[in-house]
Amino acid sequence: MHHLEFVTQKTARVVTSAPLQGIYDYLLVALHGQGHLAPYFIKQFEPIMNGNLLVVVPEAQSRYYLNGYSGRVGATWMTKEQRLVDIKDYVLYLESLMNEIEQKVEIKKSRTLFGFSQGAATASRLLNERNLGFDNLTLWAGVFPPDLHFEGQTFPNELKTQVVMGTKDEFVNETRLAENLLMIKGMEVNPELIRFEGGHEIPKEELIKWWAALSA
Repeated sequence: MHHLEFVTQKTARVVTSAPLQGIYDYLLVALHGQGHLAPYFIKQFEPIMNGNLLVVVPEAQSRYYLNGYSGRVGATWMTKEQRLVDIKDYVLYLESLMNEIEQKVEIKKSRTLFGFSQGAATASRLLNERNLGFDNLTLWAGVFPPDLHFEGQTFPNELKTQVVMGTKDEFVNETRLAENLLMIKGMEVNPELIRFEGGHEIPKEELIKWWAALSA
């Protein structure tokens, strides 16, 4: 049996809060979690949307039925199958998207990369592979992937980095969170840890508070 990795083009869906043109103060690129779709995930950010902020939500390129063979559809950034290939593909996809944004939009103040759940690992790997000009990184309900320091690159520790985590998050317990923060200290990354009362979610009030502080 012989395996061939054949490179081909694929159309990506990207949803934005405003036209991809003109001048904005802030850019927020938000990477969704497993099982989400971009048109629905972008609604999470409606409480902070205004004319000065451009929100961009790229959708992961592997879609699947969430239950069985029909019904609701979600998307995932990667699985354990062909894992390294999928990582390489989404890094190239997101790098191309950022190049497109930079050509069409002028950002006057700051660029933030936001990763929720699985999107947090995706964001971390992306910035470990490419310097894309982001000023801030926020990992919400997610942590740095444990293999990050084996990816062959160096995570940009000059970023203003935050980890936002609910006290009752069912996917990241206190032990895992503590171990993750200890691991990344060895990479000279010292993120601000923000806690809120809640689970694996983006509460409206916490999002507003987070953005007010980040854009002050």
